[in-house]
Formats: sequence, C-alpha cells, structure tokens
Amino acid sequence: MRRIAYMLGFVVGCSSGPPTSPFLAGDPRVANYDLPAGEPADLDLGDAVQCTAGAGTYGEVTESAGLSYTPRFGAESSLAERFDSFELGFSSVEVEVAGGFAVGDFNGDGHLDVVVADYDQPIRAFAGDGALGFTPWALDAIPDDYYRSAQLIDVDGDGDLDLYLLGLDENVALRNDGAGQFVDATADWNLGGGAGATTTASWADFDGDGDLDVYNANYGDGASAPEAPTLPDDDVLLVQEDGVFVDRSLRLPNSFGAGHGYIAGWFDAEDDGDLDLLVANDLGGTTPLAEPNHFARNVGGDDWVLQADPAAALDRPILAMGLALGDADGDGDLDVHVTNAGPSYFGRNDSGSEPLFTDLSLLTHELSADDDGDISWATDFVDLDGDGQLELWTAFGYMPTKGSDGGPNLTDNAFEQPDRVWRLQDGDLAYEDVAADWGLNNTASTRTMSTADFDRDGSLEVLSWSVDRGLHLSTRGCAPEAWLRLHLQDSSANSHGIGARVDVLHQGEWLLRRDLVAGSCGALGTGAPELTIGVGDLDEVDLVVTWPDGVVTVNAAVPTRRGVTLTR
Repeated sequence: MRRIAYMLGFVVGCSSGPPTSPFLAGDPRVANYDLPAGEPADLDLGDAVQCTAGAGTYGEVTESAGLSYTPRFGAESSLAERFDSFELGFSSVEVEVAGGFAVGDFNGDGHLDVVVADYDQPIRAFAGDGALGFTPWALDAIPDDYYRSAQLIDVDGDGDLDLYLLGLDENVALRNDGAGQFVDATADWNLGGGAGATTTASWADFDGDGDLDVYNANYGDGASAPEAPTLPDDDVLLVQEDGVFVDRSLRLPNSFGAGHGYIAGWFDAEDDGDLDLLVANDLGGTTPLAEPNHFARNVGGDDWVLQADPAAALDRPILAMGLALGDADGDGDLDVHVTNAGPSYFGRNDSGSEPLFTDLSLLTHELSADDDGDISWATDFVDLDGDGQLELWTAFGYMPTKGSDGGPNLTDNAFEQPDRVWRLQDGDLAYEDVAADWGLNNTASTRTMSTADFDRDGSLEVLSWSVDRGLHLSTRGCAPEAWLRLHLQDSSANSHGIGARVDVLHQGEWLLRRDLVAGSCGALGTGAPELTIGVGDLDEVDLVVTWPDGVVTVNAAVPTRRGVTLTR
C-alpha cells in the first residue's frame, strides 16, 4: 500500500530555491509527509555537470545532429500546399497515423539512440553519441513491411532494450543481442498482438508478478474515402507468463477493447498500490461502434481484476488521440490530459472523492480551441525549464483527410497548427502558452513527441515527428538549474523499474512526484526509460522510490546535477 501526504509552506512562484507548487497552500488535503521506512538502494553517482552559461530558447538542430530525412508524405505535401490523402489513394489512418519513434540506448554504449517508423519506408535507426550527434545504425533482420511505430522496451528482462514494431496486421518483436542487433522473437514471445493495427503499446507490470505485460491499443484500417465507415479493431491485453505473452483480453470489462484505440495508460489513480487503466479511443460516440474513452480500477486480488468505473468521470466520447499522465497541480497525485479534434479533456485527480476526477475542460478550454487549428495529437506533462513544475506539451497538426472547414465537431483544421507548451500560472489553474517564447511552436503536422536529455547536460531536448517533415530535434543548451537524471535497475524481470514512483524531498519537505512509464504517455512510441528531474537550485535531495512491487527504498542527501543509478 502506498502512503501519500503533503507538506505545507511552499512559496508561490520562486525563481530560485526548491521547486514550488501553486496549489498546496490552503489545500485541505495537505498534511505532514511521513518519510517512509526503507533501506537505501545501491547508489551509483555520475560525475557532476557544471553549467554557467545559462540556457536560452529552444532552437532546431535536426540537420546538424544527423536526424534529418524526407518522410514518405514529405514528397506529397509542403507548408504551402495541402494534400488530400484520398486523392492520393491512401486511407485516413495511413496518413493521420503515419509514423512514430522510440528513444533508448539500444546498443549499450550509455548514449540515447532513436528508432523511427514511417509509412512505406524501412525502419530507421540512429545511434547517439551523447553530444547531439547521431549516425545511421544498420539493423539486420528487420522484416520488410509498413510499421506504424516503434518501441524500445526490455521485454525479456535481461537488461537491454528489445524492439517492438507496431504494424497494420501484426506486430513484430525482436530480441536485442546486447550490442544493438535484433533477432525476431515474435513467435517465441507470442507478441504478434492479435488481428489489429496497433497504434500504441503500453507496458507495465499490472498483475504484480515481477515482469512486464502490455496493452495494445488497436485502431483499425481507417476509411478509404470521406464517406466510408471506419471499423475498429479489438484491443489486446497480453500478460507475460513464464516468458510468453498470453492473450487475457477476456478479462477486460465488456466493450473495453472495442474502440478505435490510440493509447492506453497504466497509472495508480487512487494511490492504492495497483495500476489502473485508461484507454483513449478516437471517434468516441460518432457511430454505434465507436466506443468512448474507458477507465477501469485495478481492484487487485490473487487473479487481479480490472473493474469498469465510469463514475470516475474519465469515460469521455471524444476524438481522443494522445494521453498525458502527471502531477500537473503539484498535489502528489496523477492528473490526466487527453487530446482531441476540438477541446481537449483535462481531469484533475481528486483522490478519495467521488467522482475521482474533476473535469476542468471548460476552465482550460484554451488548451485546444484556437483560430490556428485545434487538432491535437500526442501530449505529455514535462518539466522543460527545470523548476520542478510540469508544463503541458501538446503536438498539433493538420489532418489531411479533412478540409479547413470540414474538421470533426466543427473544429478548426488550419494547415499550419503550432505545437503548444502551456505553463501553469500561480494558484488558479490558468495556463499560458509559452511555446513561441521558448522556441517550440513548430508548425509541422506533428503527431508524436518525446523529451530526453540526449547530450547529458541536465536540460531536456525535444524530439518530435511530423507527417510532412519527419524528425525535429530542438535544444536550449546547458541549463543552470539543479537536476537529477535517474536510472532504475531492478533484479526482477522488470529490469528498468517501469511503473515506479519517485518522490523527491528536501530536508524532510516533500517537493514533487514523478512516475516512470513506457507507452502510457504521448502516443505512437516510447520515451527513454529514465527520469530527468528538475529541482530548482538544490545541491542535494532525498529520493523515495516506490518500486513496482510496492517495496520502498530511501536514499538521503543525494547530490544533484548528475546522473544517478539506483539498483535494487
């Protein structure tokens, strides 16, 4: 059972010192944080990284980093001219969900690499050098087929990252040989994914047996013409049992797997120690076959049970495409953002109350509605400026199967829709869009994104992928703020500690919470299995890690501005 409580006395809006929450002061849920009892994990400290220059705005470095290429649809479109997918002979999904990427160290050299899937093109891999340089990496034994996205995840628990390719008919799982080459293990692991076109695979040890399981959000083939129906594929729940994945979809609540799935999120919504499930479905409520979003509580037990819970207020019939899970308001529990063709859904977690989530969509309407367009895709809560407060980064992009005045639900569908970064303002749930000021208002037809510290200086880079331009990498340079880049190593088959919760304290005061997920945020890929945590200007912090099996480790006075590995 996980214990959460919170600390009074945070100062609103600091420019130095520890991270602050604009919501804790006066919150009736606030109490003293009791530091849990726990043995320390083994601690491996990296070298300190000093930065005195100060970070600037984000600037694009895609070409100089070696990541630029022309995507399949880049030849068919430009910023000056729309293209119509149906006239070109493609279905709606083939261009709306044409590609994605994964970030992780697949060759074991300590640097983050990138694997990219793109419609009707071979899988691309780029090996990073730890200094914002990438070189093409030849991949042997990759089946020649169209893949919607790629994921890097340690499937078999041996410590290296395997490759999972998401296809239109069947997925392909490839075992890493430890040096960045892959062997097809789809049949060995039974990870074909069932009959369906998977958009995003979400990984977690949701049955608590020490190894990773996966929920494949399957969409369907898409429409072949504007008037043609889009039929959904059933989602698939695959549970790992003795190294082989077994289809346990029948354990899902009725109608759970029948929507146009974009992404599913595993997260502990109630802080009871069990991972709950939120499925984001596109086209919700537009036809009798189009399911809304669905939420299920994990009520545990020896056989674990997922129980549908529409009263939690997350079952929304929208055109959902991306999912963000994070402690947006700094009160210690995980909030939810779901993108849409139109106004997005923003749910504040009011753990212990009914409903579990409070719909703040009307208060945060500006998170979607805009004359420049409001078709939003991947989204995530990320701390881009290192102050400890999460921003909300959201990808926007033109939907090529809809005209400027023909978007769903009367939405705007401008050809150039800038990506957004919303920064929470003090105290009243007001957000301001800082993307233009920070250099992140990219106007490509963005579909997915990830943040990672590619050059290992403590400041997050932003990598996105768009239908018309492909990869787009931005950096703001070395940041003066204090930070920790946290790696978890577990002796269980869940070697990277996917699903772990990290609480950061300073001198007994609770500061912030971060959770390590794989495929449960964003859409169309996976981020690096690590956490980069901004902590203001603190020279040391305490780390409380609740591992996926519920065991708590406590490491006090951990020095900042460096990479840290915790091993259990």
